[in-house]
Amino acid sequence: MLRNEMHKETIILGNGDVTSRADAYEKIKTYGVDGVMIGRGIFSNLWIFNKEKGSQVIPLVEKMNMLMYHLTLFEETWGQTKDFNLLKKFYKVYINDYSGASEFRQKLMEIHTFDETKKVLQEEIMQLATSD
Repeated sequence: MLRNEMHKETIILGNGDVTSRADAYEKIKTYGVDGVMIGRGIFSNLWIFNKEKGSQVIPLVEKMNMLMYHLTLFEETWGQTKDFNLLKKFYKVYINDYSGASEFRQKLMEIHTFDETKKVLQEEIMQLATSD
């Protein structure tokens, strides 16, 4: 690697479609970089930075509970200054991979308040939890 030949201390980070912790470590090893940046990978695996859960399949109810947490956090942090609709583009990150996911996301897209969204989401969480 050119950096090593020049005896420089520059840190080199890889960037590009890292999809898991294992993938990150593999790319570090393969390309000899000091680390990698994770961008879009977070949208397919919300737990990518979690050592214990980063390589697991996360149960749907847990993903929906995380959406509930993020809705609440957004409301508390920016509820009076940012448009609630900004969150909608992320619904698919949390609500996917089950029969009826598309229809449920569409239902959430039609709601325009935090309270109503959280109410409908909580109802869906309860229904999924009791159907297992």
